[in-house]
Amino acid sequence: DCAETILSVSAERVQHELWRLLDLVRPDEGIRELNALGLLAHILPEVEALQGVTQTSRHHLDVYEHSLLAARFAAELKTWLRGGSAPADGALSETLEPWVEPLRDHFCSEIAAGRDRAGWLVWHALLHDTGKAYVPPSDSPGGREQGESPGHQGLGARLASRRVEKLRFSRR
Repeated sequence: DCAETILSVSAERVQHELWRLLDLVRPDEGIRELNALGLLAHILPEVEALQGVTQTSRHHLDVYEHSLLAARFAAELKTWLRGGSAPADGALSETLEPWVEPLRDHFCSEIAAGRDRAGWLVWHALLHDTGKAYVPPSDSPGGREQGESPGHQGLGARLASRRVEKLRFSRR
């Protein structure tokens, strides 16, 4: 009932708590809890808007569930990059193993305010398809599968940029 009172909390505080949530082993569960509490619509409306947005036939989930799954897999990769356990998909860590040291050097380096690139992987995964909620699916059979959302990548990038700006992340 009080979910909208989150809007009176400073953007920096919300940013800090969201970072902590997305830094969990299972950030998808945290996002689901935010949604159940009615908070998601106020702090990440771009993600909340993905619920029920269908995708092409090669996807078995709606965009919301797909994005949560992508965030979960990104969190597994983040953990491995930081020296933790390997992702459940052993083929991924096996494929990346020859480059583990340069990858860890790159992804574990701090960008700003104690945030590393590995942590940003989860943010990118969560927000990667946000444009699909706002771009109507194409009905044209001209080489595109029906239900595809042409142009969603650029719009999603702008939405993500605006969200991190509203959450007052460093421009760096």
